[in-house]
Amino acid sequence: MDIKYQELQYYDSPPIQAASYRGYEEIVQMLLDRGADANASDLDKGSALQSASFSGNANIVRSLLDHGADIDAQEGELWNPLHTAAQRGHEKVVQVLLDRGASVMLGKGSMTMLLDHGADLSMQAADRSIKGDPVYPTLTHAVNKRQNAIVRMLLDRDADVNAPGKSGLTALMCASSKGFEDTLKMLLDWGADINANWESSSALQLAAFGGHENIVQVLLNRGADVNLRHEKIMQILLDWGADVNLNDEECGTALHVAASEGHEKIVHLLLDRGADINSHSEGLHSALQAASAEGHEKVVQILLARGADINVRGGDRGSAFEEASSNGHEAIMRLLLARGAEQSDTYS
Repeated sequence: MDIKYQELQYYDSPPIQAASYRGYEEIVQMLLDRGADANASDLDKGSALQSASFSGNANIVRSLLDHGADIDAQEGELWNPLHTAAQRGHEKVVQVLLDRGASVMLGKGSMTMLLDHGADLSMQAADRSIKGDPVYPTLTHAVNKRQNAIVRMLLDRDADVNAPGKSGLTALMCASSKGFEDTLKMLLDWGADINANWESSSALQLAAFGGHENIVQVLLNRGADVNLRHEKIMQILLDWGADVNLNDEECGTALHVAASEGHEKIVHLLLDRGADINSHSEGLHSALQAASAEGHEKVVQILLARGADINVRGGDRGSAFEEASSNGHEAIMRLLLARGAEQSDTYS
């Protein structure tokens, strides 16, 4: 609501309301001491507390509240006091109102307005006002603002961590798209659905699209499903300059992971982008060993056709043939033998 408050005339308003708007603390106190009604209001201009909240005088707000002013009054052309103060950016008034128990959710968009103006909403101050109110749209808004204290407060008040905001995105998707790792981890710790999908987009895809490699790593480590449009995600990461041969101490390279999981299109894509087909280290196996051990025959065929060393050894595993044999993958054993795989005495 865009109100040009200075254009409102106060000559016909109750004296306490006019003094509250003008910020005359001594006059307000004098009127209250003489019995003026702290809830005096005007049909157009609202209550004295709304006027003081608009003007931003925290001392007058305290005085009016001490004399019984309705903290959630919403009359005339103004929002309720809390919303009005937040809209005007009067953080001291906002804090006073919250400390006195103003309802955070009273009035459409109140919390959104507070977050827009950076109000310091401590859990203690807002504790009494959040209960029983629908808070899920506010959660995504708080995430977008990276207001982690507010996110935690809302979650503590049983906000639905997986409910979508107005855009259709969940809080986790918002954190992923923005690259807010600390917020993302908090939401995951609270049980956010890591694979929630909106219009074919997941948190993982949004992170990849934004080039947030740290977020992608967190999501993958937490169990994000790489099958959710995985090829597009990998394409985006590579387009953003991701190192195709980056080697993780535990999982190996992207090619190792793709081969182990049987993702044929990803294997092709990575090889097209220059992935080292025979890459391995002292503690890790090669892509061919991984695919053979897991029984992914088509991936084995792809790797062999693209020039993988059929007898390479790496890590604590045997050769591709030995891995296929140990795990009972007879079709892969036959394929490898037909392509010239060596057999040790154990498997002869």
